[in-house]
Amino acid sequence: LSDGSEISDQLDVCNGAIGLAECDDSYAYYATRSFPYFSGCFGPGNYPSVTPACTVNPKPAYNKPTGCTTPTPATPPTPSPPTPTPVSPPTPPTPPTPPTPATKPNIMIFMPDDMGFYWDEAPPGYDYTTPLAADPKKPPLPFIDSIRTDGAYFSRAYTAGPKCAPSRFGLVTGRYCSKGLEARRIAAIKYKSNGDWLGRTYIEVPNTKLTGTDLTDNIQTVLLADGYETIHSGKWHIFPTAMEPTYLTGYNQLVTDIQGSGFSKVAGAYVSNMEEKGATDGKITWMHNLEWMVNSSLTEINAAVKAKKPFFLHMTPTGPHHPKTYDSFQLDDRLTPSGRLSESPATTMRPRTEIWNTADLATKNNALKETLAAHMYVDDCLGAMITGLKAANVYDNTIVIVLMDHGMASKSQLYEGGTRIMQAIRYPPLVSPGSVIKSPVSNIDIVPTILDLTSVPLNFPVDGVSWAADLTGSPRTNSIPIISEMVLDRSAVAGRYKYISRSPINEHAETLLGMYPAYDDCEQLYDLVTDPAEQKNLATDTNFAIQLGIFREYLECHDKATSVPSQVACTLPSVANEILDVGTIADASTGTVSSSKIVQCNPVVNPTSSPVPDTAAPTALPTPSPTSAPTGMPTIAPTAVPT
Repeated sequence: LSDGSEISDQLDVCNGAIGLAECDDSYAYYATRSFPYFSGCFGPGNYPSVTPACTVNPKPAYNKPTGCTTPTPATPPTPSPPTPTPVSPPTPPTPPTPPTPATKPNIMIFMPDDMGFYWDEAPPGYDYTTPLAADPKKPPLPFIDSIRTDGAYFSRAYTAGPKCAPSRFGLVTGRYCSKGLEARRIAAIKYKSNGDWLGRTYIEVPNTKLTGTDLTDNIQTVLLADGYETIHSGKWHIFPTAMEPTYLTGYNQLVTDIQGSGFSKVAGAYVSNMEEKGATDGKITWMHNLEWMVNSSLTEINAAVKAKKPFFLHMTPTGPHHPKTYDSFQLDDRLTPSGRLSESPATTMRPRTEIWNTADLATKNNALKETLAAHMYVDDCLGAMITGLKAANVYDNTIVIVLMDHGMASKSQLYEGGTRIMQAIRYPPLVSPGSVIKSPVSNIDIVPTILDLTSVPLNFPVDGVSWAADLTGSPRTNSIPIISEMVLDRSAVAGRYKYISRSPINEHAETLLGMYPAYDDCEQLYDLVTDPAEQKNLATDTNFAIQLGIFREYLECHDKATSVPSQVACTLPSVANEILDVGTIADASTGTVSSSKIVQCNPVVNPTSSPVPDTAAPTALPTPSPTSAPTGMPTIAPTAVPT
């Protein structure tokens, strides 16, 4: 104070000595020479934010100047008149404010790897139907849920490719994987363009990569040119196979290659999938490290905010995909693909032991315990990012999109369990809390939508369609079919129906033969209202000849526009709303997946007759049997690795 004394412990307004239970010993009283008044209690993570941990101050003395100035020699008092004139107390200066955020909105896309579909709009194939509090199979995901409740979720969101790399390609390019230059190059070499396989591009993980003009015709490149700091964090997975650096090649090469696709900063990156139990087979000495991703990402974000630049963060956490979270939690959190850090990454995430112990208390089923821990770990990652955005005073000016990369009930398949995803957006200036967007959307629609919301010109080709209008309560009246691609198969969704076109040479992944009776039929048509589990193929039913004909036109057009070796111009027509009964699709689906004899792939003969919708609806999905895994969570000991 001005007399040189210190504030006594008994009067410490910031640490609970006077009954402020919300403030403990981790907080400090703060004043400056320019503002020598009580301004609240600040602690780690909330200074210099404008929101202190607490501002209640019952001690009047704290509302007076602290006298935090350099003491000056006393001067003799000046004689005053007998009746002194009252002097008003000095007016406190305006408290300091944080830097003004960039004018344009920031963007954060958060897409975990292999996340489960734990929400009510999930299609059949997920046994997540009971309330969270009564069902330990559903992990508590408060931060992902907050994006849905504070913003909007999409009741019918799809991925353009139901596997890791295809979904990532579509997300950053806004284009179908069949238009990717690497996939087309491989297809032109490996396959002949003839009637045997319809001239289609083979869509799989090794083929859907960024190369050539795909390295520049993407969202990060155009945002970078518009002045954004473009940041990648997490799993990349879309390097061409021949060019892809390995984890042993060196982290600097990985950074250089990612920056070659339009990212100005790389903050905690992984080339692709990690070795299962990599720490024990001698190939790599680290696994999942979401704390490192959070710390690195927030470092770049804070630098952008300080420079008054808008930022685009493309964050793709490596979990819940393998390797197991349990195995990762045994490792020193200083171990990363970039080397061993000098200290543990500072974040607001819970300790790893606490996450595992929470899962251990919820269930003694070890496989389920692993799933719970993996998802809670990812949710904590998002929570730490939200905390960091709030501390930087940019959360409400950031478009936050959280989505799955693909479905998990039938991953790599074109059924709803593979192509349907959870997707949500939070952006207070436009999105009303608790909104539901019912228009079918694809992950390739995100590129044109973000460019609409940021007023950045779209200067490269995309197949996606912006849903920015849906955010303001003006849903699109005419939308194109939602197309998904996997290997040589294609699907189209419009209105209440879904159509699947199989390759006659049977080149599709055969992992779930027992779940879908018509799995090997060349043509499949499903009514998603009466048959959300896709158990009854209507393609041979003469009552649905009109619908079948419409979908054949859709796929014929798509095949022309994406054919190999040469594409033929064809624009997908708008959905025939009345015929396909767009307005009747349910927001959430329930149904039964059953077993049946698999029939061989034979093209359907054109049926005739007028459409009469089927009304039989299936019931429930059997729960798969869990497998065993380790039980208790041992103490994590740092691994001795050279720096």
